[in-house]
Amino acid sequence: MSQIVRSTDERLAESLNDALSKNPHLVKYLDNIAKKGQPLPDYVEQLSQEMKYAKEVNIIYPVGDPIFIHIKSRRLGERPLYIVIQPVINEKIHKMIELIEEILISHIDEKIEFNTIEEHEAILRKTLRKIVRIDGGVKLGEYRVERKNNSKIVYVNSETY
Repeated sequence: MSQIVRSTDERLAESLNDALSKNPHLVKYLDNIAKKGQPLPDYVEQLSQEMKYAKEVNIIYPVGDPIFIHIKSRRLGERPLYIVIQPVINEKIHKMIELIEEILISHIDEKIEFNTIEEHEAILRKTLRKIVRIDGGVKLGEYRVERKNNSKIVYVNSETY
């Protein structure tokens, strides 16, 4: 995988390999560039002041998992092109997220008190584990809904989860 993008620094190569293994949308994006015969970008972890003065630029950098930015030069005198690389959420997954939010809201007890953001997150995670379950028989990106004890349970595969 590390041959997709050039990187001379071993630490950067390791960071790139990690990014590629966790972000299939990045692999797909870079694969499309290679298939078009376009030059592959350099991978950097963050922008530097020196890059601002480069005559030509062709880099990818992370801005927050799972989003990356590809900056590449255009014609002389034009601003570089900034391309956001992020996962695509299809309509089915969007509907699943809306359904889970609806079920989550119905499970939240407004009387429960919490003192910190961490406590609040723990309560939400506990509730989510009650309403979203893993089922290896469900295909990636798909979901199944069952009614149990006057509530809905959403089953997804481990990757979707």
